[in-house]
Amino acid sequence: MVAFKMLWKLCVVVAFGLSATVTSTEVAQEKPKKKSLDSALSSKEDEPAVATQEATEPQNTDTEENTETVDPPMFSFEWFLLPKPENRGQLRGKLPWNLAIAVPKDYNKSIVPATEKRIRKFFSLGDVEWYLLPNPINRAALRYSLPRHLGLAVPKDCNKPISAILEKHIRDYFSLKDGLMTLEQSMFSVEWLLLPNKESRAALRYVLPWNLAKDVPMNCEKPIGPEMEERIREHFLLKGGLENNETDTEPHEVSDLENTDNEVQMDTQDLPRFSVKWLLLPKPENRTALRYLLPLSLARRVPEDYNEPIAPLVEKDIRKHFTLYTVGWYLLPKPESRSALRHSLPKDLARMVPEDCNEPIDPELEQDIKTFFSFSAQKQRFLRLHSYFHGI
Repeated sequence: MVAFKMLWKLCVVVAFGLSATVTSTEVAQEKPKKKSLDSALSSKEDEPAVATQEATEPQNTDTEENTETVDPPMFSFEWFLLPKPENRGQLRGKLPWNLAIAVPKDYNKSIVPATEKRIRKFFSLGDVEWYLLPNPINRAALRYSLPRHLGLAVPKDCNKPISAILEKHIRDYFSLKDGLMTLEQSMFSVEWLLLPNKESRAALRYVLPWNLAKDVPMNCEKPIGPEMEERIREHFLLKGGLENNETDTEPHEVSDLENTDNEVQMDTQDLPRFSVKWLLLPKPENRTALRYLLPLSLARRVPEDYNEPIAPLVEKDIRKHFTLYTVGWYLLPKPESRSALRHSLPKDLARMVPEDCNEPIDPELEQDIKTFFSFSAQKQRFLRLHSYFHGI
């Protein structure tokens, strides 16, 4: 009886032990599953993050590559400093001679920081925004830098504002400085005058005589007819010249007078364009250019018809007018010439010219002065033409 009771208790204990063992085994098996499930979930969550990060890295690389390859705007200050042949050449051409010599011709050689600082200062002084600042020094520099007809319209007192219309003309003037040589090279050419734009059409109507100009449409969008274009080209003698068209084909005896005329004609063909002798030639283009380049008070005394001769007194005044603006007169060792030379040059050149007219000018400096005057003459012709186009 006692053994039966002990057996029952033993069975209960064994059964309890087996259940506990099974439970512990199941729990132990579930823990790795849970851990593996958690790790799998975490790995799945990490994968998009890693993928996103990997996806962003190429974008950042592309962005960096784009920022490296994109050049600054053309003719901006940063563009001039780029180590490329064109940029270095343009930079040296823009700077005054005493600053340009400090810039290496070889674009592979870097510009020293001190020179770059001077270049930045030079470009900041040439910025139109600097000229328009309401300060005494800025206003004085603005009036000095502008052509006379614009400079007189700017108030001397920096506290007085510049009108909106005048400011627009000033901005146009500064923006056209870069395109000076391009327009100057094509000035007075018949192909440029026949272009369908406002400037060309206005210039064409201005340089033509009234009997031709009245048949040219003011609106540049309206084309010029073929017959009218033929008359214009004939007027400018761009189809071989009247002399060649009127020559006889049969041989004849040539008198001494004709020989003299032929020699003069050959000499006039070799004259430099826009020189005083060239301007005084009795031809349509020359007479038009002469009247245009002279001041109004003197141009009125020159006949529009090139067949009418210019009076001797008027010709004398014309030669005197152009003589006062030639570099040869400025370089004369006279007090008035030396004073006018120092006044006409920019400061960096003027301070190198001796005040005493008896002291000679250095040959290299003289060459720089001649270069400055040749460019200045082209600029003034361009500005007079531009002022007519825009009604300044």
